[in-house]
Amino acid sequence: MEESNLCECEVPIKVVGDIHAQFQDMNRLFDLIGRVPQEKFLFLGDYVDRGPQGVEVVILLFALKLRYRDRIFLLRGNHETPAVNKIYGFYNECVMKYGAGIWIFLLRGNHETPAVNKIYGFYNECVMKYGAGIWWDFQACFNRIPLAGLISKRVCILDFIILQMM
Repeated sequence: MEESNLCECEVPIKVVGDIHAQFQDMNRLFDLIGRVPQEKFLFLGDYVDRGPQGVEVVILLFALKLRYRDRIFLLRGNHETPAVNKIYGFYNECVMKYGAGIWIFLLRGNHETPAVNKIYGFYNECVMKYGAGIWWDFQACFNRIPLAGLISKRVCILDFIILQMM
């Protein structure tokens, strides 16, 4: 699903920021303020990192977007960029859940810690051989999410860090 970098939506709409891989909190939020299709939602990005269930958060939001295209609006935050989500946890979550978990058992030489392995390339070597393709698939999806939202042609909204990166 390809969209413009500007997502236009109309009030009334619920605006939700920074889920950060907190799947249970996101479900509680739906319980508190409503669910689709009864309510419309604009999510401001930062779906992954800093929590244990980024994959689940993204899959649910993507499924809702596909099912309720005119009720769910997604924006891209700075955590939907590879440079950020590789550092803050989403990459590791994908690797642990879907592949390349073997890398920690293959430590060699004076590169016996995960941090050193990441710096000097062994981590990436193992990922290339054993998986983590799902992380790249998510990055391709994230690149298609709009950067900014325009609510009722009056209020422009976007992730602050994205604004700084422009």
